[in-house]
Amino acid sequence: MEERRRNLFVRITVSILLVFLMSIYIFPVSRIFVPIGNSKNLIAAVGIALFIYDIGIAKTMLFPKNILWILICGVFVSLVSIFTMVYNNTSDDSYVLHIRSVIIWISGGYCVCKAIRKYHGRISFRIVGQYLVGVLVMQCISALLFDNSPFAANILQKTFYSPVEYKYILSLRRMFGIGAYLDVAGVRFAAIMIVLGAICVDYVRERNTKAAIICLCCLGFGTMIGNMIARTTTVGVAICFMYWGFMSLYQFWKGESIRKLWGLFLLVGLVTYGIGAFEYQHNSKMRENLRFGFEGFFSLVEKGHWETNSNNELEEMIKWPDNEKTWIIGDGYMIDPTRIEPYLMAFHARGEVFYMGTDAGYCRFIFYVGIVGLAIMCLLFFVSAAGGMANHPEYKFAIFCILLANMIIWIKVTTDVYAILALLLAFRDEEEVEENTDVEEEITE
Repeated sequence: MEERRRNLFVRITVSILLVFLMSIYIFPVSRIFVPIGNSKNLIAAVGIALFIYDIGIAKTMLFPKNILWILICGVFVSLVSIFTMVYNNTSDDSYVLHIRSVIIWISGGYCVCKAIRKYHGRISFRIVGQYLVGVLVMQCISALLFDNSPFAANILQKTFYSPVEYKYILSLRRMFGIGAYLDVAGVRFAAIMIVLGAICVDYVRERNTKAAIICLCCLGFGTMIGNMIARTTTVGVAICFMYWGFMSLYQFWKGESIRKLWGLFLLVGLVTYGIGAFEYQHNSKMRENLRFGFEGFFSLVEKGHWETNSNNELEEMIKWPDNEKTWIIGDGYMIDPTRIEPYLMAFHARGEVFYMGTDAGYCRFIFYVGIVGLAIMCLLFFVSAAGGMANHPEYKFAIFCILLANMIIWIKVTTDVYAILALLLAFRDEEEVEENTDVEEEITE
């Protein structure tokens, strides 16, 4: 009995450490890794070493062709950025080293997945998805602790953020986790919601009701707290429901049914709503956070129409070029020009902190590198998603939904879901590989 308890404690400890490893990969932090750099870069360096060892020394794998195509697309993104910077005579190099960013995300994902495989002895979409859900839950619990406990907030400040970073985050007056705040958190939460939705469908199909209820509870908890951190989470929740609708029709066409999923979701949803309503009535801080996280829904009930402050700001930021040159190759500016060119101080006078006063994703990218650069960046996303689909054919539609979330969110902001896609590019479902191997052996015999 004592040995079983010890083994259980070890398993829980290792699982928490792996969740933390994945978290600081998806949401990089820098303070505890200075002067090495942020956590993502350190994990990526280990991943590159492991990748070179597996290919060159151990010879346990071949260089994946889908990764090669992704790297080529990343190179072209960098090249078009260099061209527009030189052609427009600017010094904005925001995406000049984008190929480096692509390599870092992919190699970091490879390191995380190798660690998971080392612990479990195998790896699959579902196993990685469970750790992604663990990241979501950990970040939401952390956000609640930091928002309600000055002691926890003080530990966070000293451990993960520099004084300047922490002061900036506090000025946002929003909940935040460990490296997770603003749209960076919302976009990646949205992608995790879709992965979580796919896992829920799997458990219902397997009649594993207990696991399905646990996943749905995580979905409800993540939806509530995730929206308080960043309302972009709602996009992932909405696409998750769309995914369920498609899978319901698909399973019905195959002669099966997953309608139990909707019943369980309704039950968990009512419980989540009840907890939220209770907190709204009895906790002033939670009331403020709920009104922020679900501002559109409150507006719909109280005013009769959907309205949020961020949507109003977005409408003002939808701006397009007024000349053909900018449409085609851009003006070469992405970030606040006053940080690059001192003679453009007039931008601050007009209150425009981004070039042309727009932070809207597609608009901002067109002003930077034009339609040409935008098309290449979109191609990078499409090729990456296609690589994930090739690795996990059973989850093609779920990965397509992640890509869809990325393209929808880009209407608002240029932050992407590449961290999640990179994880799915780092491995193939080993259960499927084993099945294919068995088939090949039977054919050989």
